[in-house]
Amino acid sequence: VQDRLVGVISLDSTHKAVFMEQDLRTLSTFATLAALIVEDARLFEETRRRAEEATALLKTVQALDTLDLETTLRTIGEHAKSLFAADGCRIFMLEPDGETLRCLLALQDQAEAVSCLSLKLGQGVTGDIALRGESAIVNDMLADPRAVQVPGTPVEDEAMMLVSLKEQGKLIGIISLSRLGAERPFQPHDSVSYTHLTLPTN
Repeated sequence: VQDRLVGVISLDSTHKAVFMEQDLRTLSTFATLAALIVEDARLFEETRRRAEEATALLKTVQALDTLDLETTLRTIGEHAKSLFAADGCRIFMLEPDGETLRCLLALQDQAEAVSCLSLKLGQGVTGDIALRGESAIVNDMLADPRAVQVPGTPVEDEAMMLVSLKEQGKLIGIISLSRLGAERPFQPHDSVSYTHLTLPTN
């Protein structure tokens, strides 16, 4: 598309027939048209996805009008979980000591085991990403040496996407989304930034 490679199309014959130069010219013409159609479809899908993200982010921002922290966190978690078709969402907030992350929201199975879980900055995948103030995708938690098993939860394949929450550049917490199994990994474009959400801390 406009001299930019977007893919390749190949044909094969299973009847001992050979392709001719004319076939190649015909396929080349077809490929030019096909590339334009595919690119249009991709642009449409990207536009649709961005519209869904914008809608979810707008609802999240609207939720920030309340000063009730529990309601705000639940609204953010539910929208994030829905937007990314996740099986679970956790939000940890940084305690006043500046070293401890406490789970204030757990939308998942075995939520009771995760609720009020505390981690030190640098502890586990969540604590490490928070310490770095980064965003990350970990599509094989079982293979990550930083992973810490939460007591009361099963050991299972899990993909996670984690985003540090910051207010004026200062870490205030971290949000993580999870998908169970290995069939639905997170993709780089999934990492929509929740980093700059301003959360009420009172």
